[in-house]
Amino acid sequence: GFNRLSEYTSSVHTELINAKSLNAYIGIANVGMQLDRRGHLRFWTGIGLDIDNYRFSDTRLRLQAAQPTFSPFIDSTVNPGDTRKSKLTATYLSIPVYLGFHSRESSDKGVNVLLGCQFGYRTHTHTKIVSENGAKAKDRDDFNLNDWKISPTVQIGYKGLRFYAKYNLQPFLKEGQGPATNLFTLGGVLVFS
Repeated sequence: GFNRLSEYTSSVHTELINAKSLNAYIGIANVGMQLDRRGHLRFWTGIGLDIDNYRFSDTRLRLQAAQPTFSPFIDSTVNPGDTRKSKLTATYLSIPVYLGFHSRESSDKGVNVLLGCQFGYRTHTHTKIVSENGAKAKDRDDFNLNDWKISPTVQIGYKGLRFYAKYNLQPFLKEGQGPATNLFTLGGVLVFS
């Protein structure tokens, strides 16, 4: 899916490259059960990794670790053409909980709609800078990101292809440690039986 932050103002240009600010969910274990005799109504849950990547449009953008507030800055010592990538990655251990309706007994046939919520706890965060010569630099810190994600989610699909939208109710940054903004994600899911 594609990540987007709700609008906020900042003295530093932290605009994201939307096409490269991506979300991926990797299911580790999934459990589902029928709630009616014909299998049209189902409960589904599981556990997995929810990975958010944020690519910044200005490759000179840096985030400072161990700061009391979210502290992006433009590294004026770097020529804009010297770096290829500046990004932030956050990984969450996630538990999705969904109630689903399927037009056919088999979930990989017909129309399906899932409504629910994903609950996530941030387990890892890092920044990554890639220079034009291929050198990589990583910093690990929480960068003032909120530890929790609570994201109401809707999925609508046909056969093995679904489209989804989710909105994180928790602010992107910890309270009082940066501008108020929330994350929303739009994307697609391939379902393998």
